[in-house]
Amino acid sequence: MSRGDIVLYQKPTSLSEKLIVWATHGIYYHCEIALDDLRTVGAHKDGIRLGTIPVRDPDKYTLVPLPTGADIEAGLAWAKQQIGKEYGWLDIAFQAVKFLFPNNPFQLTQRNRWDCSDFCTRYLMECDVNLPEEYLDPYQNTPNDLARALGVIEERAGVVQKREAAVSTEKNATG
Repeated sequence: MSRGDIVLYQKPTSLSEKLIVWATHGIYYHCEIALDDLRTVGAHKDGIRLGTIPVRDPDKYTLVPLPTGADIEAGLAWAKQQIGKEYGWLDIAFQAVKFLFPNNPFQLTQRNRWDCSDFCTRYLMECDVNLPEEYLDPYQNTPNDLARALGVIEERAGVVQKREAAVSTEKNATG
């Protein structure tokens, strides 16, 4: 485990965790940022706070190192400044609306309030990690989207087809 890793949690036990896994088409239901071998910082129902990695049960999580060149210290400094801020319940409401109505043009957000994947996406951006275009909007990401963006799990077929079509169109336009 390294300082700055993304911690993706799997093996859901509660109904809400199982719903997240089902609705987001993956195995992960929560994500945080590793501060060291034991401590994390992340968005929880009671706000942005420190947490503990369940080191006695390593099957419950996956550690994802950041790409070479990532400015981990800048990202961690930003993440620590967020401790004590409130949880982004509107992010969760937006995720539900997006699931039910994927083409919904509206976005529900609150400034400086994040759910876990929004928080981790912003951390990656503070670290200057280049994310694929479809994962650049922190409000829309889920833990499984982050796993896809970081190469931990496979992309969903529709996303791959959309990306390939965009590349094909771009190539045809440039000759």
